[in-house]
Amino acid sequence: MLFFRSKKFVKFSLVLLIATFSLTIVGCSAKKQTENKAVQKKESVKEETVNEKSAKLYNEVLDKITTYDFDDNGETGREYKYAIVKIDGNDISQMLVYKKPESIVGGFRVFSYDPKGDKLIEPIEVIGYGVAGAGGFRGEVRTNDDAMGLYYEELTSGTGDSVVMNIKIKDNSLNTETVWEGKYDNMPSNENTKEIKWVDISDRSELSKLAGKTIEAKALESKAVSNTSDKSKDGDNSKTTSGSNKLNEQIAAEEKSGRVVLDGTIKVLTYDGVLELQGKSDPNSGGFVTDEKYIIFVLSKPQSLNIKTGDNRGKKSGLVKMIRLSASNGNVNYNESGKNIKISIDTDDTYWPSDTSLPLGEPGTSSAKILDGSTNSQAVIKVEPANEELAKKVKNTNQTVKAKNTNMREKPSKNSAIVRTLLSGTTVYVIDTYIESPERMWCKINYDGATGWISYNTINGSIK
Repeated sequence: MLFFRSKKFVKFSLVLLIATFSLTIVGCSAKKQTENKAVQKKESVKEETVNEKSAKLYNEVLDKITTYDFDDNGETGREYKYAIVKIDGNDISQMLVYKKPESIVGGFRVFSYDPKGDKLIEPIEVIGYGVAGAGGFRGEVRTNDDAMGLYYEELTSGTGDSVVMNIKIKDNSLNTETVWEGKYDNMPSNENTKEIKWVDISDRSELSKLAGKTIEAKALESKAVSNTSDKSKDGDNSKTTSGSNKLNEQIAAEEKSGRVVLDGTIKVLTYDGVLELQGKSDPNSGGFVTDEKYIIFVLSKPQSLNIKTGDNRGKKSGLVKMIRLSASNGNVNYNESGKNIKISIDTDDTYWPSDTSLPLGEPGTSSAKILDGSTNSQAVIKVEPANEELAKKVKNTNQTVKAKNTNMREKPSKNSAIVRTLLSGTTVYVIDTYIESPERMWCKINYDGATGWISYNTINGSIK
């Protein structure tokens, strides 16, 4: 009897032991599953990499690319393409976006990612790219093997004038540096560059490669168009459309006549204001009148122009960021200051500087027109360039100094010693003239028993 009870007890104990062991295994398994879920959750909130963040922002740009300005008067894009490149070192990849409008040469914009500020950098500058339908322009771009800047070539067909530039991102803007200019046949070869792979924006495979995961495109956003049933507003829209058509016709007429049409903003600045605009220090050490006003046209985007040299020996191409329209008393419409407008210039009346006149390294023009769609384009400034006819007209006449302080110098040079300083309103007698360049004429004067030279600019205000 005792043996029977012991056998049942052993059996019961064995069952209890098995049950306890099973519960232990289940508990361990549940604990392990909980730990796995915690790990998975931790992995799911893992911080995005720089490439993932930049790819995400670039993708958002492509989704709304039709809302971006490509400096083409809002023309419908025949095609949009993008490329992932490295132009600011190897740490961050940039994105180029190219838009080809229906009727004019296209252009591309550059986008980058700032990991410190965790934000998108989108310079407003548009760089011309492609070949103009009617000829006259060709812009090509490649990447540099050292990932430092874009290698950009610009050619003016017919003349063969070419320029090579290096384009980098600096302070949220594009910085263009001319590294070579001359005739296309003499352009140096550069084996340290490579072609850019452009793909249609509907294909996000390049962004997927950058992010290391699949990136998909969304429906493109379009610029909002304001519609209204109000008749008076409809009438205003009609007038605006009509004015826009007239402006386009005017632009076409100006270009047909051989003038160059530019988009930008007029700024009326002091001497110091021009230096501040350029971000440069004064190189003249008091050699120039500093209280005069400068009428500066700042281009919306840098543009290569083939214009005359300051010594009047021919023409050369170079990248232009701004153009001096006038200084001092030039006949300028000051009401246009600060407005974004279009002007046309004649390259035969536009000159590279031959000295350190302002704006530094940028050209001046002797005539320009504001294009506003009106029947008669308003002349912004008509400056009389220095020539023999002007020299004869000024010689042997009394002239009144208009600048506040005018330096009379021993010789016709801004580097010559100063004899004395003349005040505004001083009457002088011009006994001779000297044409230094189309932008500068000197007048030999006799004043109060002293003889010296002053710049015609201080009298007329139209040329330096």
